[in-house]
Amino acid sequence: MNFVAAQPGQASHFGPLTPREPAWLELADGSRQPLGSTCSLGRSVGNDVQVADDRVSRRHALIQLQGRQDYYASDLGSANGTFLNDRRLTQRTRLFHGDRVTVGDTGFYFHQPCGPSRPRPEPSFAAATPGDIHNRACWLLLAKVEGSTDPAGVLASARIPLLMQQWFDGGRQIVEAAGGSLNQYTGDGFLACWIDRPGTASRVARAVRELQARQPRQELRFRLVLHLGDLALGGVELPGGEELTGAAVNFTFRMNQLAGSLRRPTLLSAPARARLGNHLPVVDAGAHEVISFPGPFPFYEVG
Repeated sequence: MNFVAAQPGQASHFGPLTPREPAWLELADGSRQPLGSTCSLGRSVGNDVQVADDRVSRRHALIQLQGRQDYYASDLGSANGTFLNDRRLTQRTRLFHGDRVTVGDTGFYFHQPCGPSRPRPEPSFAAATPGDIHNRACWLLLAKVEGSTDPAGVLASARIPLLMQQWFDGGRQIVEAAGGSLNQYTGDGFLACWIDRPGTASRVARAVRELQARQPRQELRFRLVLHLGDLALGGVELPGGEELTGAAVNFTFRMNQLAGSLRRPTLLSAPARARLGNHLPVVDAGAHEVISFPGPFPFYEVG
């Protein structure tokens, strides 16, 4: 596998932040790629580590420093995925000394000998039995990046991984501050979830307002869809650690497709609209068919 690494000591594209402890990627030929604030991996020339592999996307993965010693790996919406210790990344994940990051057919070992120690695993619990699983009404907020707001298309491609990471981090902070949980990253977006309880509607509305408030300041356009439906949960307080599946999740992703075809920056389902009450100003967006679901269904848009 052919790859080209940046020269040792090369300045970061993304700012002056430097790690407290030395960290590097061990490349397939045994050489080292020093890590500064960010390191992008992909097939195109502008990456810090260029991987000549048809299974690797142009901008495939990002390793980013948070604080002065914590590194995180994230997939940038690649077609074939990024793997950490042979498990596919579904969300931004912290790296520890000795971890193996794989893109395409190429593996890179992360080294930070004096960095943070890997936490001990939590005590394991028995898997949920059928009797433990119950339906709960849950809010599902799907946020998806549409593209750049740069009308001339002059945004340097090297900036896109950092912009995406900043967008993910900002969204996570807003959701978690509102009591929600980021269940999964989708490459170009994220799915957030709240179990519906008294007072949850106002917190969800606050998250939507704060995400919308970021839109004029963002260089990346994004849209928001919000649905309220039943999920089968196994006794968890917040469904952030288990993969969400079922009709409500599928409906939310189909709503996103519909919002894109209608060119709506926001789209709310009727159950979400009804439960929100006066927490958000909304306008009628008409009744529309949803792929794979018998309809049509009424939808709304944040006014």
